[in-house]
Amino acid sequence: IGKSEYSRQLEAMRASLTALRDANKEVYGWIHVEDTHIDYPIMKGSDNEYYLDHAYTGEFLPIGSIFLDCDSTDPLTDSYNTVIYGHNITTGAMFHDVTKFLDADFFKEHDIYIYTMDGVYIYTPIASYQTNIGSMYYQTQFASESSFLSFAAEMISMSKVQAGQSVVSGDTIITLSTCTNGAQDDRYVVQAKLKEVLK
Repeated sequence: IGKSEYSRQLEAMRASLTALRDANKEVYGWIHVEDTHIDYPIMKGSDNEYYLDHAYTGEFLPIGSIFLDCDSTDPLTDSYNTVIYGHNITTGAMFHDVTKFLDADFFKEHDIYIYTMDGVYIYTPIASYQTNIGSMYYQTQFASESSFLSFAAEMISMSKVQAGQSVVSGDTIITLSTCTNGAQDDRYVVQAKLKEVLK
């Protein structure tokens, strides 16, 4: 869709986010992926536990919410790697459809959109794979840009889909993480780099 359509969507989303924030100040933004069920508010709490079983309204909800790693500063602008968590719900809810990015065609044809009060952040996938928490894919703090670039190159090398992507100086990425519903520590991961911001 064209930029004018994104402009219209962003204005509508800002109004929605304002209403959501009036109910819960921990609403950070909204994540959307075409052709998936991924279309949810993103929460930013003070830990990585609360939104595992709470809705964006703050009510108890076993399937939880989509939420940012609490160690992120200002996630999309100040973090090399912004990590976003969500449960893998077998009905297709929350981050179940992260697994669609394991398909090469889907991977190459779908971006990830994050709406905030500041604009639409558009990310293009660079890696998708199954791993476990020992791989440190969720690392958010880096000693230097060069250490981040080494980290990103390692993540890309793990990808099931090799699409010739790379991360260079000035790039930032997001990481979507969900359980496999198999071994307790296993995860499906999608990582994507910032391609464009529409304000």
